[in-house]
Amino acid sequence: PFIGFEVSFSILKEYAKTIFTDIIKQLPGSKALVISKDMHKILRSLTPKLEKDLFIEVLTLTPDCSIMTKASTVLFVVSSDFGFMKTIAKIIQEDKTKTMFAAFICPRCTTTTLEILKQAKVLERLSIFEIPYELIPFRKDILSLEQPDGFHDLMLNYNFEILADVKNSLSRLEYFFGKIPLKYAKGKWSCTILESLMGKGGATETENLSANIDVLVLMDRTVDLVTPLLNQITYAGLIDEIFGIKCGRIEVEGKILEETSEKVIMDLYNENDLLFSDSCDLNFNLIKHYFPAKREEMQELLSKKGTAESLAETKEYMRNINSLKIPKASAAIRHHLSLAIELDRIQHQKNVQFFASLEPYMIQEEDLQKSVIDKLLSAFSLPEDKFLILRTLCILSQVQNGIPKDQYTVLLQKYFQTFGVSEAERIMKLEREGLLKVKDSSSVWGSLRESFKLVVPDVNLENPADISYVHSGYAPLSVRLIERLVASGWTSGDIDKIPGPKRVPANEKIVLKRQLEGMEAKEKIRTILVYYIGGVTYSEISCYRLLSTILGIKFVVATTQFLNGEHLVNGFNGQVQTIHHI
Repeated sequence: PFIGFEVSFSILKEYAKTIFTDIIKQLPGSKALVISKDMHKILRSLTPKLEKDLFIEVLTLTPDCSIMTKASTVLFVVSSDFGFMKTIAKIIQEDKTKTMFAAFICPRCTTTTLEILKQAKVLERLSIFEIPYELIPFRKDILSLEQPDGFHDLMLNYNFEILADVKNSLSRLEYFFGKIPLKYAKGKWSCTILESLMGKGGATETENLSANIDVLVLMDRTVDLVTPLLNQITYAGLIDEIFGIKCGRIEVEGKILEETSEKVIMDLYNENDLLFSDSCDLNFNLIKHYFPAKREEMQELLSKKGTAESLAETKEYMRNINSLKIPKASAAIRHHLSLAIELDRIQHQKNVQFFASLEPYMIQEEDLQKSVIDKLLSAFSLPEDKFLILRTLCILSQVQNGIPKDQYTVLLQKYFQTFGVSEAERIMKLEREGLLKVKDSSSVWGSLRESFKLVVPDVNLENPADISYVHSGYAPLSVRLIERLVASGWTSGDIDKIPGPKRVPANEKIVLKRQLEGMEAKEKIRTILVYYIGGVTYSEISCYRLLSTILGIKFVVATTQFLNGEHLVNGFNGQVQTIHHI
C-alpha cells in the first residue's frame, strides 16, 4: 500500500556513534572500557564493532570490581544509577596511580549523579560526558529510550527528568527530519512535554506538506493500563513475557535451545534472523505451524540443488538460497523451534491457563466480577502465582473502577496470608497510583468497550483485518485511539472519558485531513509517530504494523521502554528513591 520513500532513522545511530567516537579519540593514551551490563547491550545496539577499534581491553563494572589495567585512561560507560556512581567513586578513591578517568553517563548526567560524585571528592579526577543516544532504532518502525524503569520512576519517584529526555529526543528528531506539522497529546505527562516543546499556549500545528513525519502523538501509559496487564500472545510479546527482551536480545538457557553452553544470547533484531522479523507479529496459535513450514521450505529448496536446467533457473535458485542465508537460517529455525516449544510448555501450565481464562470475562462482561473473584480466592496456592494474581486484581480494578470493599478486604487478607506481610509495601504503592483500589463510583469501561469496539468476536488469526487479533479478540485501547484520530480526529466526547487531559491542534479535522491527504500527491509515505510515555507492549507494536498495511500510513512507535504485565506489577516494589529535579 505504500508509494514513495520511507523515513530512515539509522541516522540517529550514526550521530551517537560519531559523538562517542570523536570524544574517545580526544582522550589521551591507551584506553580501557569499563561498562555496566545494561549499557553494554545499549552500546552494542548503537556501535556493535566500536569496542575492538578503540580500547585495549573491555571490563564489566560490578559493585565490588577493582580495576587493574595498563591503559592510561579508564573510561566508564554507565547509566545514571546511584549504585554505579558509588562504585566509580570507590574505584577512583582507591586508585594510587596516575590513571586518568572519564565517564559517559547515559542518557545524561543528573543533579543527583553529580552530587554523589561531588560528595565523594572525585570530580577533579573524572571527566564526564554524555552519549546522545536518546532514541535507539531497533527496527525501522521501533525507537526506544531503553529506560526500563521509566514508568515506575515517573509513578513512584516523580522523576520528571525522563520527560526532559523525551523532549530532547523529539527536538533531535525535528532537527534531523524537520518540524512535525501536527502534534497531539493525551495524558498529563504527554501534555507537559508538548507544552514544554511548543511553549505555553504555543500552536500545535504548522503547515508543512514536505515534512518527513506528518503527525506526532504523545500518549501516557496511564491512558491504557489494561493492555499491558493482559497476557500477550503474539510471538514477540510472549517472548518478552517469559524471557524479557532487553535491547533487542534475550538470554536463554542453553539446554532449552539444545546448545552445550550454559547461556545463549539471541539477538532478535540481527539482520540474519529473518525468521523473527517475519514471525514476531503472529498470534502464537499460528507459530506451531509457521516454523515447521519454514523448515520444510528450506529442506525442499536444498533438495533442488543441481536440478536447475537453465541459467535463469540457476540464478533463481541462488537467489532463494541467499535469501535464506544458509547455514545461519538453519540455526535460527532450530533455535526458534526450541524457543516456541518452551513458550508453548509454559503457556500450557495449569496456573497460566487458569489466569488466562479469566481475562475474557473481565474485559467483555460487566456482571461477572463476583464469579472472577470467587475463582481467584481458590487460586492462592503456589508462590509463583503471585504476579498472575496481582495482574488479575489490577485488571479488575481498572475495568470496574475498583473492587467492592468487602470483596477487596477478603482478597487482600488471602493475599497476605499466602505471600506474607512483606508484600504490604507493594500493595500500598499499587493503591497509591490507582492500579488497585476499592470501588467508589461506576466504571466507564463498558462505554469505552462499546464506542471503541475493544472486543471483536470471531477474529481471523491467519489473515487478520482488525488489530484485535493480537489478543484473540481484544483490541488495545491505546491503538484504537490512534485509529480514531486517523478516521475522525480527537474532538469526540468519547476521548474525554479516557483518563488524562488532551491537546489537539486548532481546527483539527481540517488540518489533519490536509496534512494526511496532501501527502498522497507527494513521493513520501505518510508517517505518524506515536510516542508512549511509560512504555509500550510488543502486542501494541504488532497492531501498528497491521494498521500500516490496512491504512497505507506508516506508523512508527517510539517509547521510553518496553513493558509487560509482570514488569509493570513487579516494579512497584523496593524503596522509593529521592530524586533531585533539574
